[in-house]
Formats: sequence, structure tokens, C-alpha cells
Amino acid sequence: MRILAINDSPTELYCFRRALLKAHPAWALDETATSDEAMVWLKGRRYDLIIEDIIRPGCMDGLQFLMWLYRSRSAPKPPPPVIVASLMDSERYQDLIERLERPEIRVAASGAPWETLIPMIEEMVGA
Repeated sequence: MRILAINDSPTELYCFRRALLKAHPAWALDETATSDEAMVWLKGRRYDLIIEDIIRPGCMDGLQFLMWLYRSRSAPKPPPPVIVASLMDSERYQDLIERLERPEIRVAASGAPWETLIPMIEEMVGA
């Protein structure tokens, strides 16, 4: 199982890595802080799941990355499922994500303990 984590917080990436590899030590995890680097990695590697923070600096935020992933000809086909860490009370982000009309995109509360995401990840990848 190979997962790509996109998050500009080294602390969040560390906590996620620790929780994921504690639950599934054999899984592979690649980490990046930017959408640009994630796009490069997606062209050269196959991922079973992407987990991303929706708000991050750079040329492309999490919503723009989702648009690229599901609509661009240069994105991998079929795209892997995605878990988006977002502020659950942010109706703007929820609405925009729902407009993509992709059942393989799930939204998780940003700031929740990473351990709580493990069951969602397992469900999405069929583990």
C-alpha cells in the first residue's frame, strides 16, 4: 500500500506518519509540502490513496490540486481516492469539494487526532 501525504506542516506529517506506520508498518508513505511536488510524484509513481491538507501555501492549494487531479489530462488515470483534511465548519470548502461530485473524495476534520483517520483510510483502500 502506498500513500501520498501533502501537508505544509512538518509536525502534522510526523504525527500522521507515526500513526499510520504504527497501525500498518509495511505500508509506504511519501510526504510533500506542496502540490507542485505531489504532481511530479504522481506522474512517476502509483498511489493507493492521497491525504491532503486543503489550505497550504504555494501556487496551488488543496482545492486547486483536486481540480487538477480529477480534471486534468496530465493527471494519473484513474486518480487515487483522496482524504481532504479541512475545517469542518467551513461551508465554502465543503461546497466546493462536493461540486467535484467525486465519491472517492472524503473530508476529515483538520486537527483531529491522526489515529482517528486510520479507520477511514483502511475503508478507502480496502484494508
